[in-house]
Amino acid sequence: MFLKIYLDEHDREKLRLFTHLSENSLEYFSTSSLLKEVSFSYNKIKNLLLEINLDLVKLYQHSIFTENGQIYFQKSRFDLGQYQTFLLRHSTSYQFLLALLKYPQDTLTDYCEHHHISRSTIHRKLDPVRRYLNTLGIRLMLDKMVLIGSEAAVRAFYLQILWLSDGQDDLLKMAEIAEILTPLKCWTEPWGNQINYQQGRLALAIAYLRIKATQFVAANDRCANYLFPTYHPAIQNFFTKICPDDITAQAELCYFYYARFYQPIYLSTADQRLPLVRQNLKHLEFIKHLPLSLINGVKHMLKDDLPAQEFELFRLNFYNLFANAQLWQTVPAPLVLRNTMTTSHRNQQLLIKIQRQLTNMLRQLVRQKKTSWLSNNLDTIALCCAQLILPYVKPEISTNLVSVGLQDDPDSFLIQDVLRFCTNIPFINIELFNSNEVNNYDFIITNHSQTTTNLQVPQFTLKNGHFSYTSLLAALEQNYHLKND
Repeated sequence: MFLKIYLDEHDREKLRLFTHLSENSLEYFSTSSLLKEVSFSYNKIKNLLLEINLDLVKLYQHSIFTENGQIYFQKSRFDLGQYQTFLLRHSTSYQFLLALLKYPQDTLTDYCEHHHISRSTIHRKLDPVRRYLNTLGIRLMLDKMVLIGSEAAVRAFYLQILWLSDGQDDLLKMAEIAEILTPLKCWTEPWGNQINYQQGRLALAIAYLRIKATQFVAANDRCANYLFPTYHPAIQNFFTKICPDDITAQAELCYFYYARFYQPIYLSTADQRLPLVRQNLKHLEFIKHLPLSLINGVKHMLKDDLPAQEFELFRLNFYNLFANAQLWQTVPAPLVLRNTMTTSHRNQQLLIKIQRQLTNMLRQLVRQKKTSWLSNNLDTIALCCAQLILPYVKPEISTNLVSVGLQDDPDSFLIQDVLRFCTNIPFINIELFNSNEVNNYDFIITNHSQTTTNLQVPQFTLKNGHFSYTSLLAALEQNYHLKND
């Protein structure tokens, strides 16, 4: 989702070709050989390779072309994640949003002249971002170069894009920000064994620029009922220094600590925030209005052998998610951003099934006066709860498992390794065979390319070990979805 929003079609094509090179077992390629493997024309491949090469020279100071013009793709040198980040940070969408944050006084005319880009191109390339922000209650006014909506949502949005694009240095290395954050270089909290302090400093940098542009987080009266730890003096001084008055400073301080303390998903029982989180949930009156039947209904979806500590961690995250939803009500963006922006799921169908069950449960609660506030964001809450449940859910008993035949081969160690890998995939049933009765299976894995003779089912060839497990998993998942759709 993140890539579709920020990268235009051309950059996504570059990333597709780079991904193919990265996941291929070979290191030497030609344009002609790639023509047989990717769905691009010869000229398209040639042009994309030239552009990818320019990018990699900038990123790694190293070319993918040999002296005789052959493509030499060294997987140990070129990293898919780094290249993805490179494309994001150089995208028109990212650069525009960064300029909007750093230079709020600029007009669209200023931006277009500085970057030698037309207004129509800006409108076209930013349209996916604009549409996405609309779903979060934020309006991107391109001509005026402003974001209109909940300031808390805007801050959460900027934190997300800067962090996921590895763009924190675009702010933290600004002279004025580096200076004002100097007292916080060694900032720590007594409860912060599992918080990311660099992300916290980035949030402060975003706050500084937004406050400088006279965009303030509004005080949330519902926050008055929350229990907060003692504020760090340096953080207090930071907001006192940059805010126009004490009321604004207190609202900003409250939001900053809420985002560090109550917004995250807690991943470990060793998290030092949990005692206060547990105490806070007991303290919040509306949590008592959520019936026991809700958590019991969810509990039936979870693994039977889930350890008590893991269930307690899940329970805290589950109720804290409702606390976040109640706190923001009509402004769920911080909740949405942390859960759905980049999440990818192996089993999208199961996620949808869980979401539907939760939606039905929540609709029953909406009819009750004490929990009617759930109606504001019912679908969002159901989706976030489903994502929270997914890692803990019971394995589905399915009659539609993919029947996989693994053909025996003299390379026994290779077959053993593949068998061990496939045994851990929950949606397949794999068995060894050494006959030619291959059409009894939904999918064949073989090290012998001649198995393709008269084959009526999909096949994956192991290429004597020169294959990608990622590609094998993708092929199996595709077959599973075809069988179950």
